[in-house]
Amino acid sequence: NNTSEPNPVGAVFFDTLMRNAPELSSIFKKGRSQMAANFEGAVAAMVAFGRSPQMLKEQFDMFCIRHVHYKVKSEYFQVFWTSLQSVLEQLLGDDFDRETEAAWQTIFDEVG
Repeated sequence: NNTSEPNPVGAVFFDTLMRNAPELSSIFKKGRSQMAANFEGAVAAMVAFGRSPQMLKEQFDMFCIRHVHYKVKSEYFQVFWTSLQSVLEQLLGDDFDRETEAAWQTIFDEVG
């Protein structure tokens, strides 16, 4: 059987992040499945609030405060963005065009 189920966005993102920055593995105390679910939830929130910059900022301000406790440093955000961009390109294929990339960049700029 050559068909396989597509990986959830969170799992693909987690795996991509670990390939891009294996040194970050020490900050993830929960297992891969839980972290993948958390990443998927974060991406869903970005999509849900992407059209409302104020709501997006409010949601991710709380998110960032929580992540200070997890020892996530601001310099990690660039590798997170690079990994997310790679995953979006991989999963969306030709649908990840300049307009889509610009929309995600706007969301990332609001969050970051």
